[in-house]
Amino acid sequence: MPDSKTTRSRTLVGLVAALVLAVLAPLTRAQSEVTVTIDQLGVGKRARIGDWCGVRVRMRDAASKPRDVVVRLSGPDADGDHPEYERVVALNPNSDIPVWLYMRLPFASSNDWIVSVLEAEEDRASPIGFRGGRLLGRVNLFSTTGTQGAAGSPIPSTAGLIGVLGPGHFGLADYRDQMQGGGPGVSTFAQEVNEVVSGMSVDDLPDRWQGLSVFDVIVWGRGEPGALRGERAKAMREWITRGGHLVIVLPSVGQTWSNPSTNELYDLMPAVTIGRREDVDLEPLRDIFYRERPEARGRTDRDTSKDPKIVMPNKSVVQTLTPIQGAPMAEAWPVAATPDGEPVIVRRLVGLGAVTVVGFDLNAPAFVSGRAIQVERFWNRILGKRGQPIEGQSPGVFGRSQLVLDEDLGRWVSASGRTGSGLLLAIVLFGVYWLLAGPMAYIMLKRRSLHHHAWLAFFGLAGVFTLLAWTGATALRPKTPLIRHATFLDHVYGQPVDRARTWFGVMLPGYGRTQVSLGDERPGGDGGMSSDILAPWEAPSTSMGMTFTDSAAYVVDALRPRAMSVPTRGTMKEFVADWSGPPVWSMFQPVNVDGSVGSLEWGKDDRGRTIVKGKLIHKLPGLLQPAMVIVVRGQRDYPTSVEMWANGSAYSVSEWPADEVVDLELKFKESGGASTNDLSAWLDTLTGKLGASSGMMISSTAGGDEWDRLLALSVEPMLDPPDLRSTTSQPSAALVRRATHGYDIARWFTQPCVIVIGLLEDRDLTPADKAVLPTPVRVDGEAVRSAGVTLVRWMYPMPGTLPDFRDMGTSSQPGETTTP
Repeated sequence: MPDSKTTRSRTLVGLVAALVLAVLAPLTRAQSEVTVTIDQLGVGKRARIGDWCGVRVRMRDAASKPRDVVVRLSGPDADGDHPEYERVVALNPNSDIPVWLYMRLPFASSNDWIVSVLEAEEDRASPIGFRGGRLLGRVNLFSTTGTQGAAGSPIPSTAGLIGVLGPGHFGLADYRDQMQGGGPGVSTFAQEVNEVVSGMSVDDLPDRWQGLSVFDVIVWGRGEPGALRGERAKAMREWITRGGHLVIVLPSVGQTWSNPSTNELYDLMPAVTIGRREDVDLEPLRDIFYRERPEARGRTDRDTSKDPKIVMPNKSVVQTLTPIQGAPMAEAWPVAATPDGEPVIVRRLVGLGAVTVVGFDLNAPAFVSGRAIQVERFWNRILGKRGQPIEGQSPGVFGRSQLVLDEDLGRWVSASGRTGSGLLLAIVLFGVYWLLAGPMAYIMLKRRSLHHHAWLAFFGLAGVFTLLAWTGATALRPKTPLIRHATFLDHVYGQPVDRARTWFGVMLPGYGRTQVSLGDERPGGDGGMSSDILAPWEAPSTSMGMTFTDSAAYVVDALRPRAMSVPTRGTMKEFVADWSGPPVWSMFQPVNVDGSVGSLEWGKDDRGRTIVKGKLIHKLPGLLQPAMVIVVRGQRDYPTSVEMWANGSAYSVSEWPADEVVDLELKFKESGGASTNDLSAWLDTLTGKLGASSGMMISSTAGGDEWDRLLALSVEPMLDPPDLRSTTSQPSAALVRRATHGYDIARWFTQPCVIVIGLLEDRDLTPADKAVLPTPVRVDGEAVRSAGVTLVRWMYPMPGTLPDFRDMGTSSQPGETTTP
């Protein structure tokens, strides 16, 4: 018979076991109710660290009847709080239900992101109208990911991303040419690596545009446009309008892109008449696609006699794209034509983005495999990039470092100035207190033989200085919300929308909860579109280690993340916002002498070279200081050097006040004319100023000043490609970006245009009613004081002729142009 001690032990073990089973039973039951798996981490199983990420989740419910559930994606932000991105989904018994969730992937790595499925309980106070109840299933976001994960893995924040619908890559794979055996993400092709995601299908596309925002370009190589319908078609349309570039490769047979009944993107297509030519020999067009690469930037060890001869397709289908009579230039701009002048690549401007249609049959085996198509010949002139792959081993690749162009963002949006003032005050007060309460008080009391009362003086001064410190801290602490921001604002002349990306820190002086939103959420509210997005942000160099101990969760609508009620503790919280809507500021306008609306036109200088003529005025809320005018006259003729195929000029304007008329022809001549303002020379000089000539840098931030770095961010894909062949000098450093992907304007170098880039600074806090902030950020529904910098980019499309075909010996040289 067991003794009492044994009985008590067994009872205790039984109680512990029962407690464990009681805790685990709900979770076990929940996991058996809904099976949750991560199908895609990022569209095409590619997500970029620091950017928006689409997550496709698959759920299978074991319940006996349909029910609504809340699907939640949650993880830590930079403060240690937990945004919970949620949406409501209807589940059917024993059916696989896929659903997209969207979140911004933090720069700092964290494995704490969880996807949960919960019972939906109605709650009108929730942003989605429901709150999560009993847990039904869950999975760690990164449990099935990693280097070889089936759901995909994140790519570095410094890499660009190109998506391809279809099994081939059409030669685009050369863009991901990068060093082997060294650090990750260092390109041997250009300044930054571009990942190419091929093999995607229409079924892989998300139902919201933020899922596509990670892509700079999407090439639609295969798949029926009729398969893109409903929410996914709206997402694609929104992505294009906000700056995305969709390149459509027409199929050789059965194309339905020109059919409005089956193509929901029909109204975004170039206004062209499609003609079909069969059995076309592409040999006369070889220079558009392919040319034997010469010695690459000083390389002399290449035996070109051993290169296999690339045979161009000789019975290809070519579809000509003739602009419809009377179509506006923006709706049908030819990018390339055959030698007899028939357009075969045509573009339409759509808001801040574009749709480009390619009439060549790139699905031919020679093109799908990439054998007969080179990125430097074909794709650079369509996408707006420079560089060419290096063949063989490059001695200069190893040891190449990276210099970050957008490192200033963290400093601009932080409260470092006010924090510095407070810290300086604390140091000064402590120093004075130490002197007075310590040696000076003792010396003065000793002279009066009162040194035995030193402790009274010490405590008395401690009280006085505590009061001073409290008063100073209270005076420095903001009583109302304020914003510090950095904003990129873009406008294309003739298009009805602007776009802006704003990184901002908002001082939230209260304690509890504060709503931060984009625009007024009420019907008829101010500015923007319902698809604008807002997310918590942190500078790329921020560590997730410094967080608040009283962390809290806050719900965000996963489909419409325009507003969030965040925990506040009297501190600064940082966000990033993507906004688009009707123009909020009066930007540049061509004017005549009498002040009426005018236009920009091509003209000739005294040496017969092409220049732009016309006058511009702006009514922006402040002085642009400085500004840069870039004139792209067109593309150089085939088969000109791949190093710089764009032809134009660039010159600076030191300051440009509002309402001041600037004569572009006069400013061009005053700045030195064509001899000193060549576009290629300017880009190469800018690259050098940023410190890319040497990889041995102590700082990871690019050189030059703030203005140089902002200009470089605007034209990053067109910067001077690296010279990695030298064996006697250090390899050039790579100029990369981490937070500004998708916000360069390099595509505009592929067509004639005038670009104005200007810096609008408002360093001092401005009242809410006079805020120099185009993005409608609201705190508890109200505009607040702000200070910051806005980079304004304005693009004006110009007419022009297409590049012609000529022998290399007679190809146009720098400074020349074939544009009238």
